[in-house]
Amino acid sequence: MRPMFFRRSGLLLGCGLLLLVSACGGGGSKKSSGDKAPTKLHYVPSAAATSSTWRLVADPATNDSSTLKLVLLGPSGAKVQGVTLFLRCEAGRAAWVQPTGATEYALHGTALDLSSGGSDASVKLFKTRLGSATDLQVGAYQKAGTATLGTDPVFTVSLRLASGATKGAVTLSVPSGKRPVLLDENGQEQDLSVVVGTLTAE
Repeated sequence: MRPMFFRRSGLLLGCGLLLLVSACGGGGSKKSSGDKAPTKLHYVPSAAATSSTWRLVADPATNDSSTLKLVLLGPSGAKVQGVTLFLRCEAGRAAWVQPTGATEYALHGTALDLSSGGSDASVKLFKTRLGSATDLQVGAYQKAGTATLGTDPVFTVSLRLASGATKGAVTLSVPSGKRPVLLDENGQEQDLSVVVGTLTAE
């Protein structure tokens, strides 16, 4: 038979371990709902985005999904021959991907006639360049004539929620040091200012 001292010591030790496990929440702890990884990207257009501005708007069918499409629209009634735009998203939170049906990292819209004019109508002056997963350049130009902008998209780009991203605001901007431009109706290069909204991972 074990001496009373050891029996009592064992009882105290067992109680101590029980209290320690209880304080730690048992064998494991569940994450709170706030710790869950984001599942979608949500875009809100800027209040400054109007029909008289160059602006990025979300495709409603893809807003609040893991792959978001953003559409470039121009000022209603503006006459242009083409544009070049630079965009940057936050590394580790989102990445540029090819939109569905595109062979480039953008899908051309119907605001510009990319195939008219020139000796080879099959050649389109539409090109993208992905400098990294975060930096995207898109150029879209007519070979002849001038387009009058309305509600038709100039082009569409796509962002995908990055694996391992955390919830919160995702930086989306026109990077400093880059000069977006448009070609006006006279074929003159002009600065292009695009209104960008806010992006969050939720």
